[in-house]
Amino acid sequence: MADIKKVKIPNASLPAINGETGTYLLRYRMISADKNRYSQWSPVYSIAPDYTYVSGELSNATLGSSIVISWDPVSNGYGNVQGYDVWINWDDTSWEYKQTSRTNSTTIMVPPGAVGYSLRIYAEINPPKELAAHKLYEQLTVTL
Repeated sequence: MADIKKVKIPNASLPAINGETGTYLLRYRMISADKNRYSQWSPVYSIAPDYTYVSGELSNATLGSSIVISWDPVSNGYGNVQGYDVWINWDDTSWEYKQTSRTNSTTIMVPPGAVGYSLRIYAEINPPKELAAHKLYEQLTVTL
């Protein structure tokens, strides 16, 4: 009888949440102990996250033609979120994805003529998408 080994994947090693499904997508394959034989890949499984985000404070400041944004690291019960998707809305237009930050701060250039903005920060989702369950911070209507 073959030795059965159990493998646990740490939360920090999981990829970003899938933007289309709001879940983790996972597949696997078996490898023999001597690494000479491999199985076919498994079907893709969709796994719903089972945690709640715990966020803190968001702050921002306008410095010349840029906005410096910082926020407290966010915990999901298994550790801190690894990436943050930053969205901005200039002068009450449509929401625009700006970037994914691996740290808990970022700087955004202010477009010429802008008089105000709103911010939203989500846990990293791939591809970037606004999913309400993953919204960490929101600050509406900041005047420049």
